[in-house]
Amino acid sequence: MEGVEELLDDHKELLRKVADIQRCASQRGKGLEDAAGVFFEDYYSHSVREERGLYRALWDRSRELRPLLESLLDEHKRVVELSFQLKKAFEHVQDDPVRLEMVARNLANHTASHFAREERNLFPEAQRLLSP
Repeated sequence: MEGVEELLDDHKELLRKVADIQRCASQRGKGLEDAAGVFFEDYYSHSVREERGLYRALWDRSRELRPLLESLLDEHKRVVELSFQLKKAFEHVQDDPVRLEMVARNLANHTASHFAREERNLFPEAQRLLSP
């Protein structure tokens, strides 16, 4: 199972990549397809590793953490919803460039909030429960 330090490194890199999405959105979508493709591919890989590794291990060890884990899983699903919104906004960027910026900002805010919750509430418990 992947350790918390590796997941923290992922968070930093993914926050940089979502900032790239915001930058592209502010330029009427220039470069957005590439930036979004890289972010969503990496985010998907990261979330699968979390869900199959850390989340599953904690689910088995702590009933108290299950509500938090369920909430974090819902947040992973929200990123998928935001990806569809971003795609749709990009398709209509000529008609409504502000919408693209808003969806990109929502994605960035959601991602940052999700990572903060994991880092503040989940990772310390993971280290406590899963350390040898």
